[in-house]
Parts: sequence; C-alpha cells; structure tokens
Amino acid sequence: MKLTEKETEILEILDENSRADLNTIAKMAGVTTEEAEAIIQKLEDQKVIIDYSTMIDWRKVDGHEGVTAMIDVKVTPKRGVGFDEIAERIYRFQEVESVYLMSGVYDLSV
Repeated sequence: MKLTEKETEILEILDENSRADLNTIAKMAGVTTEEAEAIIQKLEDQKVIIDYSTMIDWRKVDGHEGVTAMIDVKVTPKRGVGFDEIAERIYRFQEVESVYLMSGVYDLSV
C-alpha cells in the first residue's frame, strides 16, 4: 500500500509515542487536527495501524522477576572433582537460580 508523506510521518510519530495527543501529532506532522484525525482513522480502518502497545520498564516494579534465561554451558571437568567444582562456582552468582547437569552436547544448564 502506497502512503502519502504525511501518512508515513504520522505513523512514525505514533510508532515513537502511541499516546501522543491529536494536537501534538497534528503540529509535528504540519497538518490540522482534523486532517490528523482523518489520517489516523483511515490507517486504522485499512488495518495499517493494528493496535497501540505499551512499553513497560519492569525494572521499576518491585517484586517483578524480569527475564528468565536458560543457558547451556560446555565445560571441561577437572580431574578428581568432575563437574561439581565448576557448577558450584557458577551457582555462586546471585543471578543464577539453578544449575543442572546434562548429558548430550552441553554439560550444564544454568
């Protein structure tokens, strides 16, 4: 779908801040409020604008765990102690919740 320069500009403004009010969008795009409203309505009707999403900084929310990752590690065990010493050392990092011994391509799953 070919869009006009103003339609594309309004999309870029909304992509940057989907909560921008109509007057701000109109001023930034150099159109009247009515034109901006009509363009947005057209883009919504044609499903170019599908939804308005929210970006949340979860680091500022107390009690929220954030991202969880599973990391597979390949190590060379020390003679006489096997994987235990390496697993214990990795487990000391405060970010690590658990360390699993695995068989296959990787040795540990952190």
